[in-house]
Amino acid sequence: MKITPFSKNRELIADQLTRARNHHLSVSTSYEFDVTAVLPIIDRARAEGGSLTLVTFFIWCTGQVLAAHPRLNRHCFHGFFRRFEVDFEEVSCTLVIGREGKDGEDILLPLLLRGIDKLSLRQVAEAIRHAKKAPLESLPQLAMLERIKKAPLLALRWFSYKARSDPHFYQKHFGSYGVSSNLTKDFGPVSGHTIGNTGCAFVPGCVRELPRVVNGAVVARWILHAGIVADHYVIDGADMARGMASLRTMLEDPAVIEAALLAA
Repeated sequence: MKITPFSKNRELIADQLTRARNHHLSVSTSYEFDVTAVLPIIDRARAEGGSLTLVTFFIWCTGQVLAAHPRLNRHCFHGFFRRFEVDFEEVSCTLVIGREGKDGEDILLPLLLRGIDKLSLRQVAEAIRHAKKAPLESLPQLAMLERIKKAPLLALRWFSYKARSDPHFYQKHFGSYGVSSNLTKDFGPVSGHTIGNTGCAFVPGCVRELPRVVNGAVVARWILHAGIVADHYVIDGADMARGMASLRTMLEDPAVIEAALLAA
């Protein structure tokens, strides 16, 4: 038996999960998206030297969805004596990028894309590529993480309190919503309950080739399984359903990604 103390990296993750459990009423649902028509366009863009991926297109689409459905861009905060609701009015997305630290430990780095609904698809793709490929020591997120890791436990508790009670502090560090960037092919999660610290977050799971009925015939289609998690304190099921219906329209229509590539 080997007993290993929690690293500061795991302490940070535990603190985030504890805050999500104690201060948000997370509900989640899962959906299927037929991305058969857009995958060849993504493959072509990558062959031409771009950094576009399906998850990048997914993330870009979520920014457009929140701009169209501002109720999803709200957040519940907990002060000393009351809860209150905030409409951020700016659509900013936080991703979590997995990298390997110098000691071999897997670390999670935040990437905040401010005003994502106003960024081009190529700008989003380049920002994600940079966070994943740039030398680790050159990323400002790492420097911030190292400062937090050196902070005493009491400072972490103060950071968590500010994140759940101060809208300006939260928006500065976390934006207005989140997206998981962990999308897998052929094998991976298709559903599951998720908790989050955002008003809403999108969770792509996996994309796989599956039989589906199209125009009365059984054919092979590429199906993306993805979910949405929302804080039921401020967001209802109808809001989630409307947002995911809009996301489906974007993800399944090749004209959307073609226009986004031309506009970049």
